[in-house]
Amino acid sequence: MKTKAAVLTSTKQVDILDLEIPKLSDEQVLVKIAYSGLCRTQLMEINGLKGPDKYIPHCLGHEASGYVVETGAKITKIKTGDPVVLSWMKGSGLEGGASSYKYLNQKVNAGSITTFMNYAVISENRIFPIPRQTNMINACLLGCVIPTAYGAVINTAGVKQGSNVAVWGCGGIGLMIIQALKFLGCKNIFAIDLFENKLSLASKLGATQTINGSTANSLEEILKSVPNGIDYSFESSGSTSVMPDALSATKKQGGKLIIIGNTDYRESFNLQISLLNDGRQILGSWGGDNKPDHHFPRYIKWLGDGEINVNELNSMLYRLEDINLAIENMETGKAVRPIFYMPNE
Repeated sequence: MKTKAAVLTSTKQVDILDLEIPKLSDEQVLVKIAYSGLCRTQLMEINGLKGPDKYIPHCLGHEASGYVVETGAKITKIKTGDPVVLSWMKGSGLEGGASSYKYLNQKVNAGSITTFMNYAVISENRIFPIPRQTNMINACLLGCVIPTAYGAVINTAGVKQGSNVAVWGCGGIGLMIIQALKFLGCKNIFAIDLFENKLSLASKLGATQTINGSTANSLEEILKSVPNGIDYSFESSGSTSVMPDALSATKKQGGKLIIIGNTDYRESFNLQISLLNDGRQILGSWGGDNKPDHHFPRYIKWLGDGEINVNELNSMLYRLEDINLAIENMETGKAVRPIFYMPNE
């Protein structure tokens, strides 16, 4: 059996290939992918910005929705026909290890999860069942962007109602953070980006003030409104150049900078240590610090209830064959979160 897949064949080179699907191990599941989202982490991987890639050629993608086609002998979490979400975050279930496909007798690597393909072999612990009535386009974003954003706000930062917050970078994760902040009842929510279309979306999703960083001094604008500094800064752009300002915007004795955006592995930023001596903190976030079996059910419920609105993110659908166009549109800011749809066969 074969599957069409997007394969990174060299740095900055993605090709659509017909791959031979490997036999399932006892701990693996075969899923017919319905939809899969493209995130900034994948762009960085494609462009070689996450460091030397020893696994090329390899498959891509780590968030998707789909339907179970076949299960390994030891699988108990789901059954054939179930609608599921695929995520890079590990939950309960068995670990099947990395898979490998074949193209013209050449090995094509895949980790425990890859999703830019019609059919994918996935470890049981990367799969989460969802209600049958769930919108499958929206559901694919439960694999990464929703838990990463909501988890960063709720789990990592512990944001409180009435807080003053800034979000630096209004891509998919930044926009979901803004929505989570509104959900929690934050007072002032500043959205900073370089693209007006993203700032417009930020306003729709709950930002109380938008700042175009290409034409205004973001730090000065924030401190005009909140002179003593804000409670939280979420850095989701991956730009090290804004991180010092994101920290400086927070208040003394308790202000927090949460860094979520992935950066070029070669980059760093200079830190004014006195900002930390004044009681500010810098926190990292590992995918929102979720415990998937505990936290994913609430995200699934909120999405189903309409508390989480992803309609503004998934407005641009692409065929898998158009992956290079999707990459270009994301890099230029035209698309926030490109989503690939896989035709029924």
